[in-house]
Amino acid sequence: MSTEDIIRAWKDPEYRDKLYSKQQMDIPQNPAGTITEITDTALDSLANRTASLCTCIRSAASCLCCR
Repeated sequence: MSTEDIIRAWKDPEYRDKLYSKQQMDIPQNPAGTITEITDTALDSLANRTASLCTCIRSAASCLCCR
């Protein structure tokens, strides 16, 4: 398996799922570790926690948060 195929298998779950079982077994462990998707509920929870620590100050280009 080429380096490009290994990297694609790490990044693309659909591609990885289409590989033969032998090919899937030959894929080395991703050096970044297991990547899991964060749920919308968990993301909302994190966003709410961060929002309570910040006071939003609107500028022309962005919203700045500071304590």
